[in-house]
Amino acid sequence: MDFHFTPEEEAFRSEVRAFLDENLPAGANANAPAFLAEWTQKVRAKRWVGFSWPKEVGGGGASIMQQVILKEEMAKRKAPPLGTCFMGLAWVGPAIIQYGTPAQKQRFIPDILDGKYQWCTGYSEPASGSDLASLQCKCVREGDEYVVNGQKIWTSIAMWSKWIILLVRTGGLDSEGQAPGGAMRPASKHEGITCLLVPMDTKGITVRPIKNMSGGSMFAEVFFDAVRVPVENRLGEEGQGWQVTVSALAHERSSIAEVEGLRRKLEELKELARKSRKNGRAALEDDGIRRRIARFEAKIEGMRFNGMRALTKQLRGEPLGTRSGWRSLAALRALVARSRNRRRHTEHPEEHHRRARARPPEGLMSTEDRVQRIESLLREKLGATDVQVVDESHKHRGHAGAAGGGGHFRVTIASPRFAGLSLVQAQRLVYEALGEMMTHEIHALTITTRG
Repeated sequence: MDFHFTPEEEAFRSEVRAFLDENLPAGANANAPAFLAEWTQKVRAKRWVGFSWPKEVGGGGASIMQQVILKEEMAKRKAPPLGTCFMGLAWVGPAIIQYGTPAQKQRFIPDILDGKYQWCTGYSEPASGSDLASLQCKCVREGDEYVVNGQKIWTSIAMWSKWIILLVRTGGLDSEGQAPGGAMRPASKHEGITCLLVPMDTKGITVRPIKNMSGGSMFAEVFFDAVRVPVENRLGEEGQGWQVTVSALAHERSSIAEVEGLRRKLEELKELARKSRKNGRAALEDDGIRRRIARFEAKIEGMRFNGMRALTKQLRGEPLGTRSGWRSLAALRALVARSRNRRRHTEHPEEHHRRARARPPEGLMSTEDRVQRIESLLREKLGATDVQVVDESHKHRGHAGAAGGGGHFRVTIASPRFAGLSLVQAQRLVYEALGEMMTHEIHALTITTRG
């Protein structure tokens, strides 16, 4: 790997630093709405929003190295974001640029660059976590429209988004062994996936925020009950959704500049440890804390070199693959650990113990206890006449658990409450009946209902 920059790249770095000196002076309130609005206009005028996108669609047409330099310098100065439509800039825009029709590009790209509204991504499902290609959200074509039925989960900012980029199954067998609309099963489950662009105010869409332990909500469940989507809102060809999505995610994984942000946070953590006390001395002098900080530093440095490897592949025109995705996992672990460490050393001891008593135990409930609890809740709250709960966690090894853990369960349930309801409506009742278990004890459910 070559760690040196060309004279042209260094000149661009100087340009960015000069811009920051002029427009982000020391002491500026970068969170003030008026400042953010003015900042966004300025970076948009320099085409630094969508900097990597082609100039013909309104982007900056930047080289890969220019993108890295811009993000590095912005991170070092704690600058506000380059644009405000975060999902749109990271995933949706690149996918539309590559696979969208001229009409779709004209309709969506300017609004994404200007940050007029937010997008969310409809990927994960209750029974499809890391194995995204196993998704079951059904989609059947009826004339010039698609009809969508199903559910998505862990959808970031769904409650505030105007549009969703949605993956649905238009081919292949579902969990009941049926093909949507009688379509023939493709050779691979990846080939039966289609990508749609759907307004969130479409009739039949219901958003249910998922509360975290502090009472806030950044994620949501999204239910689709006979949602009609014009065929013109399809992104790419029918059955090409997997290719569209992999391409979009590759854009998100290609950047290494986020390492600078983690370095800055690590320095803040060190400063916090210097000011905090443990056993009558500075926390930073504690051997255990020093080892943890050293591990964070080693992980971040490893992320930097791994990012350099991904950058080298990009410069050579080689595919990124999945290796660079390790950075996202490492970043998440580092930030979670930092957050726990911060709270442990800044809270009053009594407050820390109160929070510890309030949060679910690290070990969660046993699988047997969870199965019994699920059955009990469904009989009690839905008047279920027949409930069968099967633990299928062994089929989903490697999936991330919800809020610290949880398993995968298949539930077959019969209840008079389901009479006259669609499958999505009945499933919604099941999730509401299980309540807090969905936050702490269950990662995913596959539900079969009978009236």
